[in-house]
Amino acid sequence: MVDPLSFEGSPEQKALVIGGEACMWGEYVDSTNLVPRLWPRAGAVAERLWSNKVVTDLDFAFKRLAHFRCELLRRGVQAQPISVGYCEQEFERT
Repeated sequence: MVDPLSFEGSPEQKALVIGGEACMWGEYVDSTNLVPRLWPRAGAVAERLWSNKVVTDLDFAFKRLAHFRCELLRRGVQAQPISVGYCEQEFERT
């Protein structure tokens, strides 16, 4: 797991860290796949930044990220799958 405070710096410098960011780029990223590709990755970054540093259960994090992806899809935000699986609303009849 990545610790956002694992850089070489003084305690005073580390106290100045107030957040983080997720970057997304690539040769094959354009307006058609930016959002779907960004969301699973940004969710993983948020999981690490917002969780207590002693929280390291990857199985529990995976379940939260899978649920988060389904919630994004339910709200109309496209997000790539994080693994094999599905969201119930993908198969609901409208």
